[in-house]
Amino acid sequence: MAAELGVDAAMLQTVLEKYIRQHLAELSEIKVNLR
Repeated sequence: MAAELGVDAAMLQTVLEKYIRQHLAELSEIKVNLR
C-alpha cells in the first residue's frame, strides 16, 4: 500500500494506526438499545 501511494512504510503505518484507533474509540462510544 505504501508503495502504491509513494510514501514511507513507517509513516503509513503510523497514520493508519492513528485513524484505526480513533475509529475504534468512536465505535466503542455507540450505545445499542434493543428494547
